[in-house]
Amino acid sequence: MGAAFVAREDEEIRFDLLYGSVRKGLQRVFVIATALVLITLFLVSLPASWDYVTFMKIQSSAYLKIRFDWLFSIYIIFVVAVVCRYLWLLWQAVVVRRTPPATAEQDDITGHSI
Repeated sequence: MGAAFVAREDEEIRFDLLYGSVRKGLQRVFVIATALVLITLFLVSLPASWDYVTFMKIQSSAYLKIRFDWLFSIYIIFVVAVVCRYLWLLWQAVVVRRTPPATAEQDDITGHSI
C-alpha cells in the first residue's frame, strides 16, 4: 500500500542502471512507456479482480467471521490508486514537465544534485 499511497517517486526502489545511464529525453520516454504498460495491465486485470472479490462474499474468515470480499476489497483500492498514480506520472511526463520525475540524487526543494 505504501507504493500506491505513501512512497514518493524518488523513494521507490527500482533497478535503474539503464534508466540512469541515458539522457533525460530517453528517460522521459521510459517513464511514458512504463506508465502506459502499467496502466494498461492494471486496467485489464481490474474486471477479473472485481469478479473474484465479489465472488468471495460466499466465504468468511475462520475466527473473525469477516467476509472475504471485505478483506480482499483493499486490492481494488490499491489497483485504482496505482492507476491514478501512473496517470499522474504520465501527465507530468507528457504535459507538465517534459522531464522525468526527480531521482534520488536530486534535492526535492532546490532540484540540485546532492
